[in-house]
Amino acid sequence: MATRNGGTSWESQSAPANPDAFIADISCTSALDCWAVGSGANNAGLILATRDGGTKWVRDKIPSGTVLLQDVACEGSLECWAVGGTQAKKGLLLGTSDGGSTWTEQALPAGIEYLDGASCASAADCWAAGWTVSGKAVIVASDGGATWKAEALPPGLDEVDTISCAATTHCLASGYASSGAGVVVATTDSGSAWEVHTLTSGVSLNAADCPGSDDCWAAGYDAAGAGVLLHNTSSAPWRTVRLPDASSD
Repeated sequence: MATRNGGTSWESQSAPANPDAFIADISCTSALDCWAVGSGANNAGLILATRDGGTKWVRDKIPSGTVLLQDVACEGSLECWAVGGTQAKKGLLLGTSDGGSTWTEQALPAGIEYLDGASCASAADCWAAGWTVSGKAVIVASDGGATWKAEALPPGLDEVDTISCAATTHCLASGYASSGAGVVVATTDSGSAWEVHTLTSGVSLNAADCPGSDDCWAAGYDAAGAGVLLHNTSSAPWRTVRLPDASSD
């Protein structure tokens, strides 16, 4: 789906025929250039790209053995990073520096089982988040894709599902603590230290986005399964935003 008027109306996009396709995430660097990731037949990884604002989508060729790709982060018209896993239950990070003509698997620290989120503050500053084979949360950071290293996270985190970086110094990630409670961790010093943010009891988050260093939004659900939208600033930490009644027009 695409909107060209700020969300007033949405229109369907035509993608390469694939009845089993599932789109998990999309990243656009302009009104014309977008990449979408997910899975196709037999849960095989899938990357689609458009160069004309969605009029035509083409399927990029990716390494064999890739399963569901969960997230994609792009900077400029050439560089993108897509994350997910392999059939061998190994975390996977694919990178392109030529606009998707070639996607190359990146070397990751040992022991990562799956990567679930990705975000770039610049072409040289990207992060990916997920969990390890031992059931611990992991965030890896890049210096432009040449190397990826694991960040030192606070103890008691089992999983990180989503990450958003508003600047090269500021990132926020959400996931789950060992207790099963939803948790947010954030850095304001390029990952040298990560601080745990306290959320309302029973809230679990599955999406977060930070349009500014002091302006973050997160979405998820509460203990009763109702949708939750939170807004975080330094002056009003993690304020619950009232959502429209789902039964109303």
